[in-house]
Amino acid sequence: MKSNPVKEAQRGLSLKRLASGVALLIVMGVLASTLLVANPESVSAAVVGQCDDAINEGGGVVTCSVTIVNNLTDTTTSSTVTVARLCSGSPLCAGGNTPPTTTTLTELVTAVDQCNGSGNGGGSTVTCDVIITNNITSSTPSTTTPATVNQCIGSGTGGGAEPTTDCNPTGNTTNATVEQCNGSGNGGGATMRVTCTVTSGSTTTSLLPITVDQCNGSGNGGGSLVTCTVSITNVVTLVPAPEDEDTADEDTADEDTADEDADEAAASLDEDEDEAEARREEDEDEDEADADAAAAAARDSASTPDNSTEAVLPPAAPVIIALPATPETGLPPAAPVIPTTPMTPAETGLPPAAPAIPAVPGGGFQPPVAGDGGLLQQTSKESADPLLAFAGVFLVSGGGFALLRLKRGQA
Repeated sequence: MKSNPVKEAQRGLSLKRLASGVALLIVMGVLASTLLVANPESVSAAVVGQCDDAINEGGGVVTCSVTIVNNLTDTTTSSTVTVARLCSGSPLCAGGNTPPTTTTLTELVTAVDQCNGSGNGGGSTVTCDVIITNNITSSTPSTTTPATVNQCIGSGTGGGAEPTTDCNPTGNTTNATVEQCNGSGNGGGATMRVTCTVTSGSTTTSLLPITVDQCNGSGNGGGSLVTCTVSITNVVTLVPAPEDEDTADEDTADEDTADEDADEAAASLDEDEDEAEARREEDEDEDEADADAAAAAARDSASTPDNSTEAVLPPAAPVIIALPATPETGLPPAAPVIPTTPMTPAETGLPPAAPAIPAVPGGGFQPPVAGDGGLLQQTSKESADPLLAFAGVFLVSGGGFALLRLKRGQA
């Protein structure tokens, strides 16, 4: 029996899809985080899947899209997923038709499985696209490389005017970033009935690997059309590595210690300034007190009469004039002479002293003048001198004793 190449291709794709489905189930089971977005076939933290094995009766329409934005930093992950479906025919797309609906996740989406094994009735139309943007901010250096492609392998067979496929770029890479439009559009029909594109500039990065599996084994009814597109953009921003927690704690502790030291230094400076100010104030107070005391003393001195008297000294000790005994007088030394203020005869009660007898040249004395009551006769110089000395002492001593008696009588 002659084999049908279209059926052989479909059978091979069915086996491939079965193996892919088993692998997908294993991944989803490991992740254990399946969630529904507007009732698609499946949306999880790792995989978004919809519009598979749908609308396989004649004239069916399968139109599905997925738009993903991943956000990755050294410490956080998040993503937004927008899906839309428009299916007509039987069986309908799982989850039913839905306008564009967005869901926000705390995980990253790393794989899309869409529009595989669908629209295989005659005259069907399969139109699906995937748009992924990865915003990556990381301290890990990384480069982006062109996305690898495996598409349009075993497609566009079964007759019809050539070319039956328009694939850009063409590629046959195992484990490629994009697996698209393989084994599709094989029922014969129009020219370029399989049109599949991976947009220019699509990239991949080791920081966030992405895979897309789309439009494989689809549109294989006669006269069917398959049009599918994939776009992957990676925006990578390199930032300094974050400090580890211990280093950050040490830096914080150092900053705290520096702040404490600065505070202590400021406090010490304030204390020194306060002490200096206190000393200045004390010195000023002391100066003011000294000035006030001096001013008060000056006022007291000016306003208080001087009641002080000159010191009363005791009478001066008598001056003793000692005359040595001489052969001429034969007398003992003269009595002490008490210095006194000269007194008048009235005060002493004594007759006036005899006038001094002037000496004359050649010895002797001037004869007394008549009326003076002379007491001495002319004598020699040698005998007159002691007598005169004795008479002087006697008169002075007598006057002193008389004054002493007078003072005692008055007392």
